[in-house]
Amino acid sequence: MQLIHLTHTTRYRFDQPVKLRTHRFYLRPRDGFDLRIRSSQLQVDPRASITWRRDAFGNSVAEAHFEGETQSLTITSEAVLEQYYEYGPQLSQCSNECETPTDPALRPFLSNFLDVQHVALKPLEDWLLLGEFVSMPAVIDRLADIASEIKARLRYVRRDEPGIQDPVETLAKGSGSCRDFAWLMMVALRQQDWPARFVTGYLTSSAHPDASGATHAWLEVYLNDLGWVGVDPTCGDLVRGKHIAVATSQRPDQLPPVAGSFMGPSQTRSTLEVSVSAQFVDS
Repeated sequence: MQLIHLTHTTRYRFDQPVKLRTHRFYLRPRDGFDLRIRSSQLQVDPRASITWRRDAFGNSVAEAHFEGETQSLTITSEAVLEQYYEYGPQLSQCSNECETPTDPALRPFLSNFLDVQHVALKPLEDWLLLGEFVSMPAVIDRLADIASEIKARLRYVRRDEPGIQDPVETLAKGSGSCRDFAWLMMVALRQQDWPARFVTGYLTSSAHPDASGATHAWLEVYLNDLGWVGVDPTCGDLVRGKHIAVATSQRPDQLPPVAGSFMGPSQTRSTLEVSVSAQFVDS
């Protein structure tokens, strides 16, 4: 078990008083067998009425409702986490077995994670092809190879502006953010009928120095024998103990960490500051 201290602060400043509308926060880490939340707190200034719920994908989302006017908004999410997924997917139970067929009852659900959103990556380049394999270890190895190729062939750039690049644009530019790399690999896998979903979360500072200190994104692909397996093309490998998942979705535009709006004079200007720290600590 590894202990992680996570802090995520988002701060907006306005040059004149505004009235904040309802905001939604995807900030609480996804707890389960691999990650347990020892403690967590969400602080919002100005004071807000917070309502927690689960969205259609089972993610924890907080809704904040405000009263009055303000010239700033600060959201701080802090958590102490127990990480149990240090070594990634366990293949010991399926090392000599062929991949089992998909349960027919799951097919309607998994079809939601095959939509490529009208993106055309045809013909797919050879290095993006997963191929057909008879053993699960071969599939896992190939997924890691594709992630490694994306990291090697494309240049990582941090983009603070919202939105996702079209995968064709990412390939043409030869660069992109973690969100762009995740979406590129998702579309490539979906075109080959492998269900894939988008994951947002955090990366500890030791995993990828350029990508740490901010929110992070990767993908999970559904494998019949192992369930959802994380793959990170920004780091060029499978997801292991240095990733902290917060939420998953069908598309990358569905999970902004902080989303909301305000009412104020038409010429109101605002600034945004974001800081993230995810550090291993002694237990």
